[in-house]
Amino acid sequence: MTELLPPIATTAFQMLWSGADDVTDREQPEHRNSPLGGCHALKTDGEIVRLHFPEQYTGKAGGDPT
Repeated sequence: MTELLPPIATTAFQMLWSGADDVTDREQPEHRNSPLGGCHALKTDGEIVRLHFPEQYTGKAGGDPT
């Protein structure tokens, strides 16, 4: 039974984000439908977003590509 517990968190996370694109709330335009911008590692002006999600990047243009 304890071997089944770790995948539950991953499954729950994927399930919750899978329906996020279907939610449209016009009263909350700032509502995110992705995990980008939800934590320090995925801040929209950060290095990870610049490298892997350039269309969502909001930092300075140019910058050091390394």
